[in-house]
Amino acid sequence: MAANQEQFHLLLNTLLSTDNTIRSGAEDTYNNLPVGSKVTYLLAALHNATMSEEAKQMAAVLLRRVFSSEFLEFYPKLPPDDQKVLKEQVLLAVQQEQSESIRKKVCDMAAEVARNLIDDDGNNQWPEFLNFLFQCSNSPLPQMKESALRMFTSVPGVFGNQQANYLDIIKQMIQKALVDTTSYEVRFQAVRAVSAFILLHEKEIPIQKHFHDVLPGFMQTRVGRGRKKVRESVPATLVAVEHKDVPATGEIVTDGIENMDCGVVQAVERVGGVASTSAEERCKGRLNSEAQQTVLYAYINYSKGVVLESVEKQDDDALLKCLIDLSETTPKFLRMQLDAILELCMKIVSNEDMPDSWRHLALEVIVTMSETAPAMLRKVGAKYIPLLVPIILKMMTDIEDEPDWSISDEIVDEDNDSNTVVAESALDRLACGLGGKTIMPLIEQNIPSMLANTDWKYRHAALMALSAVGEGCHKQMETSLPQIMNGVLNFLSDPHPRVRYASCNAIGQMSTDFAPVFEKKFHDRVVPGLLMVLDDNDNPRVQAHAGLEKNPRLCRENFLGE
Repeated sequence: MAANQEQFHLLLNTLLSTDNTIRSGAEDTYNNLPVGSKVTYLLAALHNATMSEEAKQMAAVLLRRVFSSEFLEFYPKLPPDDQKVLKEQVLLAVQQEQSESIRKKVCDMAAEVARNLIDDDGNNQWPEFLNFLFQCSNSPLPQMKESALRMFTSVPGVFGNQQANYLDIIKQMIQKALVDTTSYEVRFQAVRAVSAFILLHEKEIPIQKHFHDVLPGFMQTRVGRGRKKVRESVPATLVAVEHKDVPATGEIVTDGIENMDCGVVQAVERVGGVASTSAEERCKGRLNSEAQQTVLYAYINYSKGVVLESVEKQDDDALLKCLIDLSETTPKFLRMQLDAILELCMKIVSNEDMPDSWRHLALEVIVTMSETAPAMLRKVGAKYIPLLVPIILKMMTDIEDEPDWSISDEIVDEDNDSNTVVAESALDRLACGLGGKTIMPLIEQNIPSMLANTDWKYRHAALMALSAVGEGCHKQMETSLPQIMNGVLNFLSDPHPRVRYASCNAIGQMSTDFAPVFEKKFHDRVVPGLLMVLDDNDNPRVQAHAGLEKNPRLCRENFLGE
């Protein structure tokens, strides 16, 4: 057995080889092993302290794959004692692993076992896993708390048909983690956990309502004056800590103080039993005990919001993706914190120093909300939409000036992750989601100055924007189509080829969006304009876009009568 295990360790290392031939041979050898042998050897590798980190990570990944695809092939055939040993070894691997990167993969593997041990009737056949979750969540070690939340995120339905009995405990676990003072990672995983849980119960409104009050921990909150407002802003778990762990002596001071969260500092002073002698000391947070500082620190992190923390760190965009998923699936769950969400997303989108990928995600949160809950967004986001549209239009100007673009034979599609493409798509979706009454006035307000800009990129963006909003603003644009076309047609003779290209594109799109009225009203002006562009032999790419290939419906069906 030991010799076989040693050979398997060598095999694991060979699977990591950069030589394709060597690695392919190792993969064939591994694939030919019986499933039971794979599980035995991989678990042993995870518990082998002499294995390299890369090999142990590989073992965890492979073990998860086995549990995901072949669990029912081997597990039911194991004797009960062997099943018990396997489950114990899995939990022990989570508990003992010191490497963060390996532990994450081990948690994913353990969650896969738990998923497989919930039968079709919702019976959890691994109650020890639930106990382990709660033990980890109450551990003084941040890595164990994080592990509990990570596993719960991977399998949020782990409580099966007994979930109703555990709802309050699940909620308490998440709330406690959201205000954890020891670890940002714990707070981070708490947001992922509640997101996964709500998404699992997208149709179950009572459960969503039950978890509404964990939302403030996601986002930055505002603190009002006085004891009542302060305490309403603090999560239930922090209030519980306030009463349980620290003696409450004296009364809270409710005088109005400007500046940062002073009401909270006053509340903490009461919690600690000492009132500071001046407002200045309170606002600077000069608290007189470790207990006071701990409670204040917990509240500041809570008030700041975990999503905002993740944005500031910029090391993992998973929480913005959580907001996108929730916006798409359960937008009403976010209603109570929508203003804070929009405010944060607007700060990200408007900050040109932020990585583009982060800006795109923040924009996607708002755009997705416009599609899934347009009435809610129009109401709550009324002050943000007029600011968002100019930002999107500005993003559409982020396009490179390629000298050979208009004569290039090899047409390369625009990068789907570029600011230009993302912004144009966002504008299209916003117009369709929120409707022309909301978006068209903002287009009319911003487009004229862009068309008059000496920088070709702004003229190009303006024309592409008119193409993008045609479907969503159909009714509003139809009434002013003559004025719009007067402007668009003028740019068929623009000095820059990409602006002429955008003008052809706008004409083609509007001929589709507003058919058959468009052809009847504008054929006598459109056809000569396009023929002029077709004579532009120096810019074949623009020439082609004006031709039958790019505007078949416009030219062939409607204007040429074919």
